[in-house]
Amino acid sequence: MTLGRRLAAGLLAAGLVGGAGTSLALTSSFLAPLSASAATHGAGFDVGKGFLGAYRHPDGTLAYCLQIRASIPYSPTSGPSLNGDWNSLSPDQLARLSYVMDVHGNTEDANTAAAVALYVWDVADNAAYNGNGMPGDVYYSARAGGNRDAVLGLLQQYRAEAAGVTAVKPGRTAGSASLSLDMDSSAATGRVTALTDPPGQAGTVHLTNAVFEDTGAGESTMTGGESRTFRVVPSAGSTFAVEARSDEIRVPGASGYVGNITTWAPGATAEQWTASKGQRIDGSFTIAAATAASAPIPTAFSPIGSTQVSTRRVEAGTQATDTVTAGVAPGSGEWRTLDGAPVPVVYRGTLHGPYDEQPAPSGTAPAGAPVAGSVELTATGPGTYTSPGVTVPSAGFYTWVWRVEEASQPDRVKPFLPDGYAWSDGFGLVAETHLSPTIVSAATQVADEEIPVTATSTDTLTVQDTGAWLKKDGRSVPVTFTGTAYWVPGTGEVPATRPEDATVLTTTSIVATGPGTYTADAATAPAGSAGHIVWVWSAAETLFTRGWADGWNTRGEVVRVTTPEVRTRATPSVPLSDTARDEAVVDGEVPEGAVITFEAYRQTGDRASCTVESRVHDGSATPVPVAAGSNRKTSYWSSEVRFTEPGVYHWVETLRAKDGKVLHRGECGVPGETTTVTVPDVSSRAQTDSAVHEGATDDAIVTGVTPKGAFLTWKAHRAAPGTGSSTAVEQPVCDASTLVADTADRPVLVEKAGTYTSPAIVFTAPGAVHWVEELHSYDGRMLAQGECGAPGETTTVHRPDVHTKATAAVLVGDPVRDEAVVDGHVPAGAVITFEAFRKSGDQAVCTVANRAYDGSAGPVATTAGLNENVSYWSAETRFTEPGSYYWVETLAAADGTVLHRGECGAPGETTVVSPKPVVPTVSTSLADTGGDPGPWLGGGLAALVLGLGAALLARRRRASPVD
Repeated sequence: MTLGRRLAAGLLAAGLVGGAGTSLALTSSFLAPLSASAATHGAGFDVGKGFLGAYRHPDGTLAYCLQIRASIPYSPTSGPSLNGDWNSLSPDQLARLSYVMDVHGNTEDANTAAAVALYVWDVADNAAYNGNGMPGDVYYSARAGGNRDAVLGLLQQYRAEAAGVTAVKPGRTAGSASLSLDMDSSAATGRVTALTDPPGQAGTVHLTNAVFEDTGAGESTMTGGESRTFRVVPSAGSTFAVEARSDEIRVPGASGYVGNITTWAPGATAEQWTASKGQRIDGSFTIAAATAASAPIPTAFSPIGSTQVSTRRVEAGTQATDTVTAGVAPGSGEWRTLDGAPVPVVYRGTLHGPYDEQPAPSGTAPAGAPVAGSVELTATGPGTYTSPGVTVPSAGFYTWVWRVEEASQPDRVKPFLPDGYAWSDGFGLVAETHLSPTIVSAATQVADEEIPVTATSTDTLTVQDTGAWLKKDGRSVPVTFTGTAYWVPGTGEVPATRPEDATVLTTTSIVATGPGTYTADAATAPAGSAGHIVWVWSAAETLFTRGWADGWNTRGEVVRVTTPEVRTRATPSVPLSDTARDEAVVDGEVPEGAVITFEAYRQTGDRASCTVESRVHDGSATPVPVAAGSNRKTSYWSSEVRFTEPGVYHWVETLRAKDGKVLHRGECGVPGETTTVTVPDVSSRAQTDSAVHEGATDDAIVTGVTPKGAFLTWKAHRAAPGTGSSTAVEQPVCDASTLVADTADRPVLVEKAGTYTSPAIVFTAPGAVHWVEELHSYDGRMLAQGECGAPGETTTVHRPDVHTKATAAVLVGDPVRDEAVVDGHVPAGAVITFEAFRKSGDQAVCTVANRAYDGSAGPVATTAGLNENVSYWSAETRFTEPGSYYWVETLAAADGTVLHRGECGAPGETTVVSPKPVVPTVSTSLADTGGDPGPWLGGGLAALVLGLGAALLARRRRASPVD
């Protein structure tokens, strides 16, 4: 053993470098002179507690010690070699060691290398790592000195990262792909199937001359084992093929760390093993592209068609259409597609006609064959199509001929058809022929449109020329017309539809083979009644002829069988209590002894109803005779009728023969036979406010038609206490107990609609008054009455309030007056008088005996209407004696009625009259002094008098309303 080797061993035995297992902590500077070890220190820490970090092998590989307590690996090492069973570690543990040494171990950073070394010791030699009486992280991280916390932080990071690492196993490294096509050329569709090994690999498949059915695109992603449909998109040229091609597919394989590490064996058994990262693999591989192609597909095809008219029978003026079933000729290629859709082919159809008989079939249309019209339709593949319509101008036979020609096709379609291609069906084919039936039309006219009863009626039928009259076997097809004469009793209008009571008088038939005029058998009207003979003609529809009928109640086909005509005109409208009547206008022959009676019925519901229960006038007791013979709009009048209730009344007139047989009876509710009885509408608007002892009025507004002699009266009712124009009270009462005035003795005549003012009513007591207006007929019958307490029908009667303010104090002889302040409504002509009474005792007494002032000779006029605290002043007076004086004001109406009288001695109504002060005589000489007192004494007295006068004047001014 060399000196260096022996020294190192001794140091280890003595524990000079941190105890057993810490030999790798020796710094390179310490070991280098002692050993020729192949491994040297890399990044890490050596702070006197043992080395912590990476070792560098001669080839530059950084490795980490696996055995904490083995001796220093300074002998030449062997390796490297892959090791998959180190210290019985699991593949996942080996993979995590490999990950940490791979990702973080190849470093020149001391913190990183120290953290990796700690991680390797913890996993590879865990028992020794934690065998120092404390966690290995605490014990061995001390070797990093002041960087200890940073190293431990990185250690925790690496553990978290490595926790998710698992060992991978190598897999397969090759695969294959294939494509196959399944074609349906006739439908221009197909299916492509992709297979891959390994199965289920996805890649892009490209189609040539085809697109995927679901997306319309020429490429799409497919998965191994998947099949997709496509449609063919032909290319130019006589033939083409559908091709499919896949891209290369990259198959992902197992990727990551294999469960092994790279180790270096020590040169001596007691020395350390070192390790670096193990195998890291990427097991992905590429599958080569695959291709497939269909057999050649011909491009050209020969379109043809089979045809059938949509309907055999077509009316003139309507459109004829044909049904074309498009297909290809026998031996032709399939119908081609272009841009993903069937090639559009133009079919041209010509409708020949009209012919009066079915045309004979031929291969082509005869020269000069008439043409009703031509159409085109575009077939987008095999199938059945309906052509556009051609209007059939008239009756006859029409036949279709169809053609397909290359020259008629769009330029992009022509390459798909054989050069010069043409196809046509035949002419005159029964399946391709329409029949437009003969248009049957006729005009009918009765000989006489009005006949008396028992006369006969004849009718003529004129068959009109409407164009072609179809033939069969060379002969005109016959048309049978059937005519029926109906009897409809009654004088009213013939109903729009045949009534149930219509009876057949006669039936006749006419067979026509062309235009002409024919006469029907005669029909006789029944005796003894009025009514109508109605002729109705028809011809049944057949295959060759159109049906015809002139219908019921056709103009020129109705014969009126007459009795006298009666029309009426009733008074249209009257006000209640006026009279109305009905007028019957007779026109026609009237038998001798005929009479007219009139009845009136009151409508009780929404509709007219003329029954015995609703009859209010029966004129049968007073029939009106009608002149015999010809009446030319002769009028006959009912008696005057006065209806007793408003409403709608319907008149019904009846014309009877001498024997009582009804020749005419009016209908209930017909226009012109209604009288509306109305009641004028009355509303009112009362005077809102009035003063006591002043006349108040109410305005009645009458609308509508008023009866002759109508008049208005008004009643005034005292309202309950507290009632006013704006006070909500219980239901007002207007009866004899509340009546305060009635204008029945002063009625106001109503001649027409308008506003009528009541006579003035003077109310003597304040409060609310309800007006009720009444509209009466000429005989006093009530037509309309206002509502008690209706809005706008209350007058509030006011008594004005008066308070006074007299002059409070004056000197004897000074002017004085009283002020009356009026608040409220004052009647016109009202005046205020003022009186003053001298106080003569302890009690306030105001009598003629102590009256000192009487202003009744000069009453003060007031302003009529609403006074809002308006002041009125008495005349000025002067009291000659000192004392107290009581003022009393009196407000009286124009007729002298006292509306208010003040109270004797009321507050503010007393004037105190003081005597005037006496000015003493002052001597102008001074006693004994020899001085002259006149100037200063006279001046003092003068000042005293002036001061007293100023005080009295000031008191007088405070009591005066003027100031």
